[in-house]
Amino acid sequence: MQSMMEETDLRIAETKKDTYEFKRDIVVGAENFRTGKTVAEKMLRYMESVASSKDAMIEKLRLKNVTLKSQIAKMEQQLQQKEEMGEVRVNPFPVRPPPVRAVRTARSCEPQFFALTSLGHALVGCE
Repeated sequence: MQSMMEETDLRIAETKKDTYEFKRDIVVGAENFRTGKTVAEKMLRYMESVASSKDAMIEKLRLKNVTLKSQIAKMEQQLQQKEEMGEVRVNPFPVRPPPVRAVRTARSCEPQFFALTSLGHALVGCE
C-alpha cells in the first residue's frame, strides 16, 4: 500500500513537471505575439520529443524486464537442480519471524551493540 502511494506521488509530481514545461515552452514560448496563436512547428517538435523520450524509456524498461526474467529463470533452474540433488527443501508455507522490538539495557547512552533474544527481541547495549 505504501509503495502504491509513493508511486502515485511520483506520477503526480512528474505530471505537474510536464505541465509546467509544456506551458513554459509551448503555450508561452511558442506563441505568436501578433496573433496570439501557438506556432504549429514548435508544438509538433515538442510532441515528437516527448514521444521519442517515452519510446526510449519503454525500450530501456523492456530490456531491463528481459534481463530480470532471464535472471529469474536462471535462479529457478539453480533451485530446481539443488532440489534434485537434495540440498534444498522448499517449504510451501514459510513462517514469518516475529517482529523485532528494541529494548535498551542502559538509560543514557548511544547504542553500541545489538543482540537478539530467543523471542526475537533486540537488546541494545552500550560499551
